[in-house]
Amino acid sequence: MNRRDSGHRGAHGSHGGGHGGHDGGHPPSSVGPKATRIILGAFFAISAGLVIADFFVDRYIEHPWENLKGFYPLWGLLGVAGLILAAKGLRRIVMRSEDYYDAD
Repeated sequence: MNRRDSGHRGAHGSHGGGHGGHDGGHPPSSVGPKATRIILGAFFAISAGLVIADFFVDRYIEHPWENLKGFYPLWGLLGVAGLILAAKGLRRIVMRSEDYYDAD
């Protein structure tokens, strides 16, 4: 018996369509494809604008690397990539087997 057949109707009653229903093709907590494109488009536009602004804004420099154009976007990209790699490694350390709670 899957979740739909269990008789659970959710917070919105017995209707199947609309927001929050399971019949929309994606989980109720996800964002639709059109909204995803809009959000990602805005994110990339803002990011591109900040990289371009980096060529025109005069900053106070404490380290010679900061004088490189595009240093901060590259530093942020490397920082996020490092966090992702660290999380993958940490997952291998702390992950438990699928039947961890079922095992006696």
